[in-house]
Amino acid sequence: SRVIMNNSCQAVVDQTNQQLAAKGTSLEQTENEMRQAVDAARLAGQPVPPVPTTNASLTDVRVNGNTASAMVTVTTNGQTESGVQRFARENGQWKVCN
Repeated sequence: SRVIMNNSCQAVVDQTNQQLAAKGTSLEQTENEMRQAVDAARLAGQPVPPVPTTNASLTDVRVNGNTASAMVTVTTNGQTESGVQRFARENGQWKVCN
């Protein structure tokens, strides 16, 4: 989604755009298709599932100049996942970068 891309480092954005292009699509086209599917479901009287509530926590944050890592624990719909997340500082903002 746009929020994820806006908060990802340029390397991730470039890789994602290349993967989408290889499939003959783009982020804009994917977003439009998602909006059309939601609109069609609503017009057909079908329920649109709500966006799940997600909670995230960071621990063991380590900063080294313009790069950082942290243990991230995410819980969505009762399912919990943890893993190391890498970050890069670009234009003064920390971006997800792995």
